[in-house]
Amino acid sequence: MPRLVTFVRCATELSCSTRTVERYVRQGRLKAVRIGPKMLRVERESLLAMIGGA
Repeated sequence: MPRLVTFVRCATELSCSTRTVERYVRQGRLKAVRIGPKMLRVERESLLAMIGGA
């Protein structure tokens, strides 16, 4: 898995919607990186931590 993942991939891994992923990022539950004026990607380590329950 790449170091940064899309919101769609993240939502698939978490079995939720992309809106939920956006909410998790706003709440600070997932860490995201801005890679363009309108593009965000979720850090892989943050996703794995959420999946693992850490």
